[in-house]
Amino acid sequence: MTRRVLVVGILKIVILTTTCAMGQTPPVQKKPAMPKVSEPFGKAAFLALKAIERDESVLKRSMAQFRDSAVASINVADAEAQTESEKNVIKALREILLKRMQNNLERFIALRNRPEGGERDLLLYGIQKRETACFDPFEENLRLRSGAIPNTCRLIGPMVLPPFPPDYDH
Repeated sequence: MTRRVLVVGILKIVILTTTCAMGQTPPVQKKPAMPKVSEPFGKAAFLALKAIERDESVLKRSMAQFRDSAVASINVADAEAQTESEKNVIKALREILLKRMQNNLERFIALRNRPEGGERDLLLYGIQKRETACFDPFEENLRLRSGAIPNTCRLIGPMVLPPFPPDYDH
């Protein structure tokens, strides 16, 4: 059995070196083409992502104002969306907005209810790391007019949504 594996390995090496020596290249597996987006859509989607990313502090503006400005930016990009790839980017932007709002709520609760240092700082750092892991590669993809949505964007939301306070009546 071992001898057979050795012979097969040697044959592969001989075939590879022979084809390379004869000027032929061995067959290469092609990567699947990344879905492209149009330039107007790419710019609008990039601006929408920046609108979502821009305001991390819910203390500066209300959640509704943040949501409304981000939704308006997404709607501008949605008006430019033509292809299936572009529509998938819009869907991802809407999901990222929702997760970002959940993160902002988690930030607000942490800043309001937890003492400085230790656990609070780790929580805020973790939120920032998850968001950066999504925003940076997604921005780069849109700059390159790629409709690829980074896998890290699935992990942007809070690990556990914080519970509402007992006196919450809405």
